[in-house]
Amino acid sequence: MEVMIITGYGTLANAQEAFHFGVGNLISKPFNVADIIATGSKAFDRRSEKMKIKGLIRQIQGLRSLNESKEIFFK
Repeated sequence: MEVMIITGYGTLANAQEAFHFGVGNLISKPFNVADIIATGSKAFDRRSEKMKIKGLIRQIQGLRSLNESKEIFFK
């Protein structure tokens, strides 16, 4: 899940703390709707890429375990 914070207190310290706790985006007030839409779109794209990477990692792990099973079976 991507987390986005909209704040009226957009200080550097607040931003650092938010990112420390895993916030993906911090938008300071005043903001416009286009900023929110663009930020949400980027968050969605990042999430999609992360899911693709996780899927590839699972495939690699599956191939690795299949290969290990074959090595044990054919020894």
